[in-house]
Amino acid sequence: MLKPSSGHELHPRGARMALIACLASLAACSSDDKRPLVRLEVALGAYAVPAATVTIVAMAGDTDLAAMSRAPDPNGRYGLYLPGGTSGTVKVYVSVEDGNGCVLATGSVEGVAVTPGERTDFIAVPLTPTGDLCLGDAAVPDSAAPPEEAGVPSDTSRSDVDAASGEVASPSADGARDAGADAQMPDGASPEVVAEIGADRPGDLPVGADAADVSSLPDVQPDGAEAGPTTMSVFRNCASYTHSELTSQDAAADYGILKVAFSPDGKHLVSFGEDGRVKVWSVDATGLSPLASNLVFDGGRQNPVGVFSPDGKYLAVGHGYDVAITIYDFPESLQEGAAVVKWTIPRSLAPATAHSVDYVQFTTDLGHLVAFYQGDTGDTSELVVWELATTPTIMRQVTYPREERVHAVLPDSYPGPVIVASAAVGLGDGGYRSTVTVTDVVAVSASKAQATLLGEVDRMAFAPDGSLIVGVADSGEVSLWAVDVTNLVRQPLPLVPESAAGGVGCHDFAITLDGKYLAAAMDDDESAFVKLVALEQNEPTRTKDTEYIAWSVAFAPSGLALAIGERSFGILLYCTP
Repeated sequence: MLKPSSGHELHPRGARMALIACLASLAACSSDDKRPLVRLEVALGAYAVPAATVTIVAMAGDTDLAAMSRAPDPNGRYGLYLPGGTSGTVKVYVSVEDGNGCVLATGSVEGVAVTPGERTDFIAVPLTPTGDLCLGDAAVPDSAAPPEEAGVPSDTSRSDVDAASGEVASPSADGARDAGADAQMPDGASPEVVAEIGADRPGDLPVGADAADVSSLPDVQPDGAEAGPTTMSVFRNCASYTHSELTSQDAAADYGILKVAFSPDGKHLVSFGEDGRVKVWSVDATGLSPLASNLVFDGGRQNPVGVFSPDGKYLAVGHGYDVAITIYDFPESLQEGAAVVKWTIPRSLAPATAHSVDYVQFTTDLGHLVAFYQGDTGDTSELVVWELATTPTIMRQVTYPREERVHAVLPDSYPGPVIVASAAVGLGDGGYRSTVTVTDVVAVSASKAQATLLGEVDRMAFAPDGSLIVGVADSGEVSLWAVDVTNLVRQPLPLVPESAAGGVGCHDFAITLDGKYLAAAMDDDESAFVKLVALEQNEPTRTKDTEYIAWSVAFAPSGLALAIGERSFGILLYCTP
C-alpha cells in the first residue's frame, strides 16, 4: 500500500490512504447547456414580511414547465431554468406567501420569449394584493398599494397560482423553513408537485418507502426515540447569501462561486468567486455573516483556487490565469481586518510553460506548498513542490503531458511521500477515455495504481478511508472502487444507480471527515441539484434543488453544515439540519 500521510486535515495520523474520484463532465457549464433561463424582477415592497416565500411557476399553455420557491431576494431578482430545449413563449406566475402560508400577492406576465441555452432580459412582474385569501392579522399589509395593472384577478384561487396542474401546494422557502415541523407534504399535494416547487426532493427512496415518510427517516432511532441532527437532514434549513459585489443598481453582479472552503475549526467559510474575490464569512449558530471589516482576499482576475493549511494558520490562494500564488496569514488577517501576506510566489518564479495555477495543497509540515501549473496548448504542465522561505524555492518539479492533469495531492511532511492522483484524457474507440494514475512523486521508484476508464475525469480528492475510491460518473452513477498499489477495481453495486436523465454532469463534490457522507453538485437537462449520499447505504439519498447550477460544495468539519456555491449572481447557500 502507498504510505499514508500524517497530520493532513482530512487524514489523521495512522489512517489508511484514501482515494475518492469524481468522474464527471462539465458539459452543462458550456454551450451544451440548452436550458433557457427566465430572469425576473419582482419588487416585493411591503410584502417582504418575515419568513415570506416567493413561488415562481412557468407554463406553456396548460403545461407546467418548471417551478421554484425561495426566500425573498434582497435585490428582487430571480432566475428560473426551463427544461432543456424549451423554445417559444411561456407564461410566468409569481405568488408571495407569509410564514403561515397566506398568499399576500400574486402576479403574472405572458408572452415571455425563450430560446434554448439563452437568458432572457430581466422582466418586471407587477404584484396584486389578494387580501381575500388572508384571514385576520394575516391580511395584506396596510402599506401595500396595488400596482396599476393586475397580473392575476383578486379572486384567483391558491391552486390557480401555485400549480397549473390544479394541485394545491404549500412550498417552504430556503432559510424560512422550520427545523422539521413544516417539512411535510400538504394535504392533497402529490410528491411530484412538492418537488417541482422547490421543496427538498426525497431522491432515491428505499423500496416501499413513501415520500411523505422520508423526512423522518434520518432523525428517528430504531426504538422510536428522537435522534439529534444528522448529516442526512442537512438540507432542512438553507439560507441564501450573496458573494458578489452589488452594482450601482443594487443588483448582484453575475459571477459564479468556483470553490467554497471551511476553516479547520469551522468558524469561517471562504468563497472563491469567478470575479477574483475571495470573501471571508463568519459562521455561527444563526448562519453566515460577512466580517465587520468585509475581509476579501485578492484571487487574481479570474478562476482563483485555494486551500487552508491543516492547522488553519494559512490560506493559500492561487490566482488562476494570473498564475501567481499568495499565502495569507489567516488569523492575523482576521485580527487586522485586512489581508496579511505571509509568502508570495509571483508569476516570474512559476514554470515558463504555466498557463494557469489549477491546484494548491500544503504539506503537513506547513513549510512547503504543492502547486500544479496547467500548461498552454502544446506545452507541458508542471507539478512543483515549493519551500516556503523568505524567497520561495522549488524543491521538486515533475513534468506532465498537456493532456494529463493533477487533481489531488496527499502530502506527508516533506520530504516524505507526496502522493498524487492525476488523469490523462484521450480520444479512443467508444469516445473519451481517462487513464487515472496514483503515485508518490517524491519516491525514486514508486509503485503506481492505474486504471483506464470511459469518460473524462474532472474531479478527484483524498478522503479518510483509503481502501476504496468513490467515483461519480457523467451518467450520474456513484460507484465504489477498491485500490491497491497496482490496481483500481470497480465494485459491482453502485451507491447511486445510473441516471435515466440525459446530460448529467458533476461539477464538484465533498465528503464528511468521518467518510460516511458525500454531497455531489450535479445537473441534468432539466434541473440543477445537490445529491446527498450515505456511503454506507443504510439511509436513503436526498436531493436539494438549486436555483442555478451548483459549482462548488463543502462540508463543515462537523458534517452538520453544507455550503453550496452556485453558478450565477454569486448565490451562496448555507444549509443545516
